[in-house]
Amino acid sequence: MKRKLIAQIVCMVFIFTSTFGVLWVGAGATDPSFYTSIRDGLKIITDKMLTLSHVQQVQAYYLMEAPFKDDDALGAVIEMIDDNTPSGEYANILAPIIANDHARASAIFALSFIKSIDEGQRAEKLSDFGGTITGPDSEKRAALPSVSDGFRAVYSELTDAEARRVLAEEHGVTPEVLAHLFSCVKGSFMLTDNAVGGPDIVLKSIDSGFSQRLKNNLQPYFTVNDAPVTSGEAVLEGIIDGLNATLNTTQKANFKAAMGDIGVYVVRKPSSPSGPGRTTPTPSPTATPAVTFTPGPTATPVPPVQPTVIPPPVITEEEEAIVEQFTDEAQHWSKNYVAPLLKKGVFEGYGDNTFRPDQGITREEIATIIVRAMGLTGQAEAAEAVGYSDAADISPWATKSVDLLTKLGIFKGYDDNNFRPHEVISREELVAVIMRAMSVQSGQGSTSFTDDESISDWAKGSVVAAYMAGIIQGHNDHSFRPQDDVTRGQAAAIIYNFMYTQGLL
Repeated sequence: MKRKLIAQIVCMVFIFTSTFGVLWVGAGATDPSFYTSIRDGLKIITDKMLTLSHVQQVQAYYLMEAPFKDDDALGAVIEMIDDNTPSGEYANILAPIIANDHARASAIFALSFIKSIDEGQRAEKLSDFGGTITGPDSEKRAALPSVSDGFRAVYSELTDAEARRVLAEEHGVTPEVLAHLFSCVKGSFMLTDNAVGGPDIVLKSIDSGFSQRLKNNLQPYFTVNDAPVTSGEAVLEGIIDGLNATLNTTQKANFKAAMGDIGVYVVRKPSSPSGPGRTTPTPSPTATPAVTFTPGPTATPVPPVQPTVIPPPVITEEEEAIVEQFTDEAQHWSKNYVAPLLKKGVFEGYGDNTFRPDQGITREEIATIIVRAMGLTGQAEAAEAVGYSDAADISPWATKSVDLLTKLGIFKGYDDNNFRPHEVISREELVAVIMRAMSVQSGQGSTSFTDDESISDWAKGSVVAAYMAGIIQGHNDHSFRPQDDVTRGQAAAIIYNFMYTQGLL
């Protein structure tokens, strides 16, 4: 059975957590209200739950808790709903959902979305959540951080007062408990503003593993604009477009605040001095400081340094055949840089035959790529844990690379001891990392970039050194745009030039 993709879930646990996060954009409907539409699916579920006793509600939760912790079991529940064949203990709880098209499609999408979240993260948050509904645990709840007024506003809009009372008074499920549960989606994707101070929401980045799982889980059941689901990124972007079209300014602000509480939204900041959505890293106390030349009244200005010219790559027929398997790379400017890196296994494409050269690349993705580029995969396997405060947020496939490059002094965390693995890396940050990999920390003088003065002080020496080495060339308008996010295509060009200078190709 195929349905148009009409829903979005942030993260929920079927009964209790479906009180928050489903976005309905009715197929063929005329400008459906976000909050009115969502209630079409939620009211059926909450009304059913309010007819149950406290014990029955807890039993219903535990009936669904096990599938939420196991991908295979969750897939079986999705098939029951899709095939209209609930069995055993599931029959009673699934019956009112299966009987209504809105609730049925909403549930299938929600469960497919949940299945796309890392299984380990789901299990951890569900275990915490379970402890709050089996009895009063005021100490644990008191330790949870308070949620924003925006979170409370969204929660109030999506559920009626009686449902909120039952959850809070009978099960100990407060907004703070829900926010902690929903944070299992943290690291899967990141949202930000469409512009500095802008009202709309855009997708800042998406974890490649989450994107692939979301695509695979939705394809059997949904289409997007009558076409097959091609990527998780496309799904989220389509949903965000619908959200921007249906929410008013106040609702968008509340939604952003709620998403910030669960760790999937950051405010877009001005491109200078700290870049969009990013806190400028604090240089290590032992790092060589950038050298800034300030001429005296009669001094002769130092002319811009002249960079080494690295010849553009010429690819072989084999490399061309490899890169042209990716539908969005065959005509892209980065093709000749990407091709040899694909052949060497430094970069990988996506399962939908795209490379996504214009998509931002995260800090943990770059760490993995640099380890491959330097031939350090074996050493990474033996690397000891560094102990970042957000180590649990680093994807399992990137953990060892992050640990190794941190131990080698190539990658550095932030002054709050976080690594921020899912933040898209900026151009000046990547250059600083590459220069450390080359054991080159600082260059003197300046570049010929038109925005040379906007390069952060902590990165200036690295950017000058990279410019001199020919590793960076800048944009067609002769700017460097140091705080801009690095795209996958740009990263490929920088990594290629780095490997060329180091004899690693």
